[in-house]
Amino acid sequence: MFSSHRCQEGDTLHSLARAYNVPLPILEAMNTHLPAANPITPGSVVHIPRMDTMFCQKVYWEQPVPASYSSPTIPRIGPRYNRPSASYNGFYSC
Repeated sequence: MFSSHRCQEGDTLHSLARAYNVPLPILEAMNTHLPAANPITPGSVVHIPRMDTMFCQKVYWEQPVPASYSSPTIPRIGPRYNRPSASYNGFYSC
C-alpha cells in the first residue's frame, strides 16, 4: 500500500523522506525503478509507502572494533580492604 508523488524540480529522495516522514532506506527500497542520480528527474513518480501498514525491524550489523578504541575503565567505589591475616569463615561478630 502506497501513494504516489509526482516529482518537481529540486526533489530528492532525501527531501521526500523528510516531507512524508518515511525512513530514507525504506523509500529507496520502494523505488528501485528510479535511477541512482540525485536529484530526481521532474515528472518521475515516487512511491510513498504508508508507514501505518508496514512492519519494520531494525537490523544491527557487527563491525570490527577500531584499533584506536580503548575500553573504558570502571572506577572502583569505596575502599578495598585486604587483610590477609584475618580469615573470613562466614560468621561476622562485633
